Amino acid sequence: MASSQGKSPQLSLNAASADWACAKGAYRLFDNEKVTPDKILDPHIENTVHRIYGQSLAVIVQDTTFVDFSSHEMVPDLGSNGGVPGFDTKGIHFHAGLALSSEGTPLGLLYSKIWTRFKQKAKGHAHTKIPIAKKESYRWIECLEQSKALLPSGTRGLVIADRECDIYEYFETAQDLDLDVLVRLQYNRVVLDEFGESCRIEEVFKVEKIQGELIVHIPGNGSRLARDAKMSVKFKELQLQARPRGTKTARTKDRRDLQLTVKAVS
Repeated sequence: MASSQGKSPQLSLNAASADWACAKGAYRLFDNEKVTPDKILDPHIENTVHRIYGQSLAVIVQDTTFVDFSSHEMVPDLGSNGGVPGFDTKGIHFHAGLALSSEGTPLGLLYSKIWTRFKQKAKGHAHTKIPIAKKESYRWIECLEQSKALLPSGTRGLVIADRECDIYEYFETAQDLDLDVLVRLQYNRVVLDEFGESCRIEEVFKVEKIQGELIVHIPGNGSRLARDAKMSVKFKELQLQARPRGTKTARTKDRRDLQLTVKAVS
């Protein structure tokens, strides 16, 4: 069934099946309450772990995508895409942690989560008081924890994520798990400089010396010519303040300052 559907993923089960017997078998499979997403994915994740064996470094890239099912009007319990003004679609969210070799060869999934998003009741400051474990954003940390649990002994993990993952608890968990992470910063956070003074990250790199340069090839498209861009690289170890405003809340009272390496490319 997987082979038939994989060859024609755009078709319905009926159309993709070789005959009625195959289609009926597919419907029976999905009607079986014992068949769950986790049970389907478990052997795939096990195979991913086997492929990682012998690798000195495994790169795990995690990100979220939205699967639009707006045209499936009869399907119940579909969530929102997040409330983009004038473009509210219905469907499901899918978060994946994909393992790669250090050369970029895909090795398979290490983490997967599917959910539907509905409007949040808590707004503003009330939302910040919610424990991170009860928030949708906890999926980023779950991927860290599962990746660490599954990585073979002797394999170092590097987890890469985009700016939505710029979360204090994420950096804290990565250090506790002894995992390397690379995150595109979203917030101009408060850090301590070498003199122990509070400042913003952008202020630090305005005066920081360039440590090196690299050439990035930008391919052309219909409206842009291909070119090579010269990028300047700066980096510095900075101390991320646990409570930059000095106030303690239920969520921040046990936080500690974190030592992070911050890179700036321009």
